[in-house]
This record gives sequence, C-alpha cells and structure tokens, in this order.
Amino acid sequence: MKAFKFIALVGALSLTFMGCPYESKVPVDDASNAKTSKALEGVYEERSSEDYTYVIKADGNQYRITKKKKSGEDEPTVYIGFVSKVGSGEYLNIREEGSSSDTKYYIYKVDTKSEGRIKLKGVTDNITEEFATSAELRAFIQKYENLSFFFDKDEDKTFYKED
Repeated sequence: MKAFKFIALVGALSLTFMGCPYESKVPVDDASNAKTSKALEGVYEERSSEDYTYVIKADGNQYRITKKKKSGEDEPTVYIGFVSKVGSGEYLNIREEGSSSDTKYYIYKVDTKSEGRIKLKGVTDNITEEFATSAELRAFIQKYENLSFFFDKDEDKTFYKED
C-alpha cells in the first residue's frame, strides 16, 4: 500500500508532461489529511520512456517529486503531491512546486498490482465542471469514476522502482 502511493506520485509527474489530465483549482482532499510512507521513497522510471528519472521523498504529509533528465540537461522540475482515498480508489493530487494562488492540481487514479510498480490513469480533461471546494470535486469523482468517459483514453503510464 505504501509503495503504491509512492509510485503513484512518480507516475503522476510523468503524465503531467506527456498529456495532462484534468486540472483543478482545488485538490480532491486537503493535504493535511494525507499520509506518507518512507517505504515509497526512491528512484523510479517509466520503461517506455527512459529519458527521465523521478526521485520521490516523503516530506511531512506530502511527497516531493523531482523529475530529472538522465542526460543531465535542464534544471529538474519539482512537484508536490499527495494521495486521497475516494471510495475504493486512490487519487494522486499533484502540483508544481512554487505554484501561486492560481495553483492547478492534476488528478490521476493510482493502481498498483505489485510492489515496485504503479499505473497511473489520468482523469479526462474533457470534464468541463469547475469545483469551488474539495468536497464538490470528491462528490463528482464518487459519482462518475465508474463511467467509461471519466478517464483519459490514452494508455496508462507504468513506472518501476529502480533497485
């Protein structure tokens, strides 16, 4: 379970740059409700795209995710993320570090089948509703998450923890 949350965070970063999921002005939950695990810390990569590594560290009740280009070019991008439980699913809320009052959260459903591997599925950006509160967003997810339109049609992203 702890490895699942950590891997979800790593995967969310990659998806952020490969096709953005739904953007929300509010997260699914308040970050103060989130829990982290040191067991999820480590270095991850997506095997289908080995250009980047993702370094994940627990930082209080959130994760700090650093996306680094393997070639060493460019400055790393840092994200802050946390996992929210909605019904039987878990959703990653992720934003770029240093975001201002117009912060955008990207929302992904997280699924792990085995330790050290995570799949992320972006919530579709075709959703036109905007939510003023986390409670409204949570209720919307609970109502529609089982419908086929709710997630991006793109292939799920899978990330693996490096040994």
